[in-house]
Amino acid sequence: MDKKLEFNEALSALVEFATVNGNVITSADIKAHFKEIIDDEAKYEAIYKYLISQKIKISDIDEDTETVDATLPNAAETEEGKAFLDMYYNEVNELALDENIDVNALIEASKNGDKEAINKLTELHLPLVMDIAKEFKSSPLRESDLIGTGNVALFEAIVSYDGTATDYKEYLSDYIKKSIKDAEEEEISSVRTFNHAANRANALSDATIELAKELEREATLEELCEKLSLSEEEVRNVMKMSLEAINKNPTEE
Repeated sequence: MDKKLEFNEALSALVEFATVNGNVITSADIKAHFKEIIDDEAKYEAIYKYLISQKIKISDIDEDTETVDATLPNAAETEEGKAFLDMYYNEVNELALDENIDVNALIEASKNGDKEAINKLTELHLPLVMDIAKEFKSSPLRESDLIGTGNVALFEAIVSYDGTATDYKEYLSDYIKKSIKDAEEEEISSVRTFNHAANRANALSDATIELAKELEREATLEELCEKLSLSEEEVRNVMKMSLEAINKNPTEE
């Protein structure tokens, strides 16, 4: 098999492997995918930099190693999202905090499934979600999505609390932060998969046009595979995804 084709297939397999494993892999995982392709240790540096740029963490690589910037830009908030946030923040800030509320009693009642207690605890801790969301300044998620994810996590944390954690607020905070981080990882994986597919679709389009000019006819599947150093199955998949994107009805979003 052509070396470039082998490399492309190994890289695609490695990215899929990383996605399944929560975007965290080791240098051993990388070398296992390329052991029959790369025999020069120095050549792995380019692979490390590419993976880190795709927000894939290599757990045993020094974080101080010079790499390309791996930070994804903040997702732009929609006008509807901005309006929601303004209204939401105003409503939360206007919530009257009754100093006579016995939080511990509410916690005990919530453990027994008391819906009123659960709702009151959720209301009391909405500012906590707002504070935590502010910690995720470089998040690929919109601020409104951070708040939404955090609020759902807050409710789940209150319902699932069984009293084993000694610090209630810390328990809620940890639960909310983990949920937001999980949502971020899911978003990063989706963006990476989309970009990977888009890059291949663009490369296929460019190769099709270039070969048509060179050959003065439409290129065959075999010629496209050779040009792109991809297998026939991969080229067919790229073609299929491109057609699906073209035929997709925008109202189905």
